[in-house]
Amino acid sequence: MGTEQGEAPVRTSQKPAKSSVRWVIVLLAALAAGIAATDRAILGIAMPTISDDLQLDAAAVGILLSVFAVSTAVLQIPAGMLVDKIGPRASLAGSAALWSIATMFTGVARGFEQMFASRVLLGIGMAPQQQACAKSVGEWVPRRERGLASGIYDTGGAVGAAIAFPVAAGLIAALGWRYAFVIVGGVGLIWAAVWCLYYRSPQRHRAVSAAELEYIMSDRPQAEADEPDAKSSVRGLLRHRTVWGLVIGFLCRGFTNYFFVTWYPTFLVDEYGFGLLELATVAAIPLVLGLIATLIGGWFTDELVRRGYSLTFSRKLTILIGVVSTAFIAPAAFTSNVVVALILLSVAQAGSSFSSGALWSLPVDLAPHPGSIGTLGGIQNCALWIGAFVSPLAVGFILSATGTFVAPLLVAGGTAVFALLAFLFVVGEIAPLPVAPLPAAADAHRDV
Repeated sequence: MGTEQGEAPVRTSQKPAKSSVRWVIVLLAALAAGIAATDRAILGIAMPTISDDLQLDAAAVGILLSVFAVSTAVLQIPAGMLVDKIGPRASLAGSAALWSIATMFTGVARGFEQMFASRVLLGIGMAPQQQACAKSVGEWVPRRERGLASGIYDTGGAVGAAIAFPVAAGLIAALGWRYAFVIVGGVGLIWAAVWCLYYRSPQRHRAVSAAELEYIMSDRPQAEADEPDAKSSVRGLLRHRTVWGLVIGFLCRGFTNYFFVTWYPTFLVDEYGFGLLELATVAAIPLVLGLIATLIGGWFTDELVRRGYSLTFSRKLTILIGVVSTAFIAPAAFTSNVVVALILLSVAQAGSSFSSGALWSLPVDLAPHPGSIGTLGGIQNCALWIGAFVSPLAVGFILSATGTFVAPLLVAGGTAVFALLAFLFVVGEIAPLPVAPLPAAADAHRDV
């Protein structure tokens, strides 16, 4: 895992008697996910105001909501390889700094072209974020706690998306949309500095106790202990049907989930006539429920493992429950009752969140070696962001053509069904993939 040449591990005698540093790392990763989600979501929240201010039509709005996803999708695999090369400390700190600058730049954009450029830069900055979070969990959390740990840091994303509505709406109402982007971007720069100062690998962190270090290392597979820096090629990983199952499943998941990040506020305004401040409260309901569901789902998949069920059964049952619930987004197309619509959309969002802990554990569960977690996560996330790119673009053009959200909601529900089939029947046993490692070159720049 990530080490820095020339720096020796901290001696046992220098370590504290008791610690829970791994959960501090998980919470910091959750905070990063939350800040990233807020930075992604704020454009969708501000878009009704921005589109009036900059005179953007629905097609232009769809392009702006999509371009972030395509820029980050293109870089997912290289970003994952970068995370494997330099480690989660440098990659996540640099990622947060760049996406925060991009968010601040959005606040000074004067037209479509500058707004487009800022969204491209945001996508570049966020490309390594998910892989770096997964890598940090892989370094710090034993397998029997990874479902909950993955759920916690993914909950950070749900929290960020949930609070983005009231926070961004309040800032926009009080200061205008431009200041809102600058303030939100500044928060990310502060987080990047904190992460860079605090993060180290378990063996080199001065705050971790000998007992916690022993616990963290206790259930590492033998291959991980023997070849900690081994890597697998993208081509080698793609030879496995399971990896293609992840690609299909996450492609569909990205399409469905990104509706909530991009077009959901506009859906509530256009279909049910909500104002900005009403939107801040109502739109956050499914996201808050999703937050709770993420924690429950992470606990559920780990509890099954603790009770002796196989990792395959534990992860896939959690995914089954969650993805079936996600399909409830489709019936929301056929109701004019705002309460019924919110219930259906809340079930869909909560279901997607319930499966998050199990899904984001998969790169760590399936990677042949620790040095492949970022690369496998990059493949998976590349598919996710392709779906996220297609989703708002497709919704924008369908909406321009039909004037209704019926077709987009039905398509979103259908993609959830395809995701379920991929995760259940294309993804195989949840165990490290038997991919031969590539020779690991010595690297003097790996972080700790």
